[in-house]
Amino acid sequence: MSAVSVRPVLPEDKDQWVRLWRDYNAFYGAEVAEEVTEATWGRIIDSRGDIGSIVACEWPDGAVLGFINYIIHPRTWSTTDVCYLEDLYVDAHLRGKGIGRQLCEALKHMGERRGLSRIYWNTREDNNTARKLYDQIATKDDFVRYVMPLEA
Repeated sequence: MSAVSVRPVLPEDKDQWVRLWRDYNAFYGAEVAEEVTEATWGRIIDSRGDIGSIVACEWPDGAVLGFINYIIHPRTWSTTDVCYLEDLYVDAHLRGKGIGRQLCEALKHMGERRGLSRIYWNTREDNNTARKLYDQIATKDDFVRYVMPLEA
């Protein structure tokens, strides 16, 4: 594999991002409607919004190998915003090559530049591959997540 570069997503990355997004949702057994995918992409590329995406690309041809989608939001316990890492995915054939770590480091640097107070995320308890990385770069806290569905 060639060198990997990490950068903010660009509108022209859409087809490659969508391919990886679909693989990511399949990994989690989620069925995401096409209109949700389109809306999510639109929110990511809207520079006025608080949702963003960082992609890892093969250099020099630019093939997108993975992404992080994140949400910046205020927090009641701090005067500085925080970052929720919503989605992290690397092409299944390329895992274990440090791409996920590069994406996380890029998100960390972005957060530092923006003056955010922290980045947080969750994953499934049995996602052992991802947790190996997460245990190296972050601290697991003692919070338990609850979900209250509101869909009609």
